[in-house]
Amino acid sequence: SSVTAGINLAGRLCALSKPQQKMLPLLWAWRRQAHLLRASNWLRIPAGVATRGAGFQASGAATFTFLASGAGAVSSAWLLSTSKFSYSRCEDRAEIASGLTVEDVAKLQTALDKGYEKLLDWADSPDDFWDDKKVINLRGLGKALHKSKKMSGFETRLHCIVADWENVSLEELQLVSGVSEDCLKLKFDPILDNFQIHSLEGSELRLVKTNTHPALMGLISAREVDSVLGAWRHLSDKRVISGAVGLQSPFMVPHVRGSERLEALCREPPRPGKIRAMDHTSGYLLVPLDKAAETGARGRWKVIYILLSEAGGGVPAWAAEKGVAKAIVDWFVEAARALDAMRKSEADVK
Repeated sequence: SSVTAGINLAGRLCALSKPQQKMLPLLWAWRRQAHLLRASNWLRIPAGVATRGAGFQASGAATFTFLASGAGAVSSAWLLSTSKFSYSRCEDRAEIASGLTVEDVAKLQTALDKGYEKLLDWADSPDDFWDDKKVINLRGLGKALHKSKKMSGFETRLHCIVADWENVSLEELQLVSGVSEDCLKLKFDPILDNFQIHSLEGSELRLVKTNTHPALMGLISAREVDSVLGAWRHLSDKRVISGAVGLQSPFMVPHVRGSERLEALCREPPRPGKIRAMDHTSGYLLVPLDKAAETGARGRWKVIYILLSEAGGGVPAWAAEKGVAKAIVDWFVEAARALDAMRKSEADVK
């Protein structure tokens, strides 16, 4: 009955944490607007959102997930409606990418080169560059340093985690951090759903569409991220780096200006049911710390993971910050676990 349903809902709301309870009025208002918009056929709410809302399945977390998902749908629609770009799917993504000229690819290469420069500058920045520094414990790896900084013009902080990784080879580190449509990372990283990759002919560049699972109990719903990814580069000081720059990032804008194909690629809207997140600049910097590591054998490496991104969809800043930090920590922990499992499996075969 409606009374029983009301009692059940009240119990689930009480099960929410205090931060979640504080967000309920705003999220409920957004959810109400989402239904009004849907009724006017201006916004179609993803089927998954409606399903979660009808079910209210087992806990307060499920209730909050539904409300947050409705909020994300409305925020996404608002971003699309107010954007300075004119969104249309006149051309398929693959068709646009296939039609890029040599000059277009050179523009993307320049953007990526600048991204690598930013990653190196951030990695080499002195302690007083960072607003916050704390020692954290990574299960399976030990202590690591988590640094963050508020960047002018960006909603989410720049995050960097530095960890020493014992008894690991460069090949293994590249294996757990590499991106392909069937890469090992997809098997262990809890945030990742899949990658869609288009290699650009005659270059090291790849256009990567990353699809994620919901995060933080569904507060951050499934995302879609478009990036330009480069190959691993071996630097003169023996460090190894790989990184990416987001297609919709302000860092990309000056490099694509004047190319109709690149501008069309960068203003491609997310697919129905997805919310656009933004990978401004991200990457790994690997630093050998002993002779064994330098020669390619298993040794000691300093692994630096840097991420400047935005969740999009109107996610509160505190939730976005937690999501970014958790994504980096999860990668370290699960990558170490995946390598251990792989080694045990190989040993069993022998």
